[in-house]
Amino acid sequence: MLIYQKLLLKRKEYLDQEILNLQEKVSLLPPGKLVCTKNGKRFKWYHSLNHSYTYLPKSQEILAENLALKDYCQLQLKYLTAERDAINAYLSKSSDFSPGLSFFEHHPEHQRLLSKALQSSFSTLSKELAIWASASYETNPSHPEQLSCTSISGHLLRSKSEVIIDTALCTNKIPFRYECILTLDSKTFFPDFTIRHPENGSFFYWEHFGMMDSPAYSQNAFSKLQTYACHGILPTVNLITTYETKEHPLSAQNVQELITHYFL
Repeated sequence: MLIYQKLLLKRKEYLDQEILNLQEKVSLLPPGKLVCTKNGKRFKWYHSLNHSYTYLPKSQEILAENLALKDYCQLQLKYLTAERDAINAYLSKSSDFSPGLSFFEHHPEHQRLLSKALQSSFSTLSKELAIWASASYETNPSHPEQLSCTSISGHLLRSKSEVIIDTALCTNKIPFRYECILTLDSKTFFPDFTIRHPENGSFFYWEHFGMMDSPAYSQNAFSKLQTYACHGILPTVNLITTYETKEHPLSAQNVQELITHYFL
């Protein structure tokens, strides 16, 4: 299945739950609608129910508030339902076309040829950057068994979110390395992505923090960011960071927006 199809399925699951929550909330709110009119500098409230209008005095402000909340929830329902219907329509049309990453996992020669074709198409890169991007380098030796996800760049990565970033960098012709060694004083790091700006060759680093709902993980992430900052590797300057939790997965659109902002 294609990456964006998986993202759409996650979005659909979220929409399904939100729609259920809103429907339940609406069912508990008063029937009818709120109508507001202006009389000079003051507003009047009316309760519209069964084709009749009842004036609401200020003493019934709570009822007016609940009717306003109901109107908002129903509007949200309208937009979320329309988005879910659009996702369902797309998935029903694209269900027969889902080679995705599995295509490259089962066709390594296709992957190798595509990787070479993409590298050779980097016409905007200088020769030095092209050589740097394709040269061998020291990578992270820890937990090689976790390198189970394949990207069109030919890299083996540790998560589907890293595949999204890797694929976007590759297709946008940005020279980069995955988990290349970086030594800061006596400490050794392996940033998720070491990147060279395609126009001036300056170095950027991209760290994706994919378990920010874990207190221990987030504490280690902030500690790493502090170490980077002490060595002049600064978020929004030459360090790109993305974050993820189970309820808030990484968005391919967000990744593309970051690449466009920093490099294109």
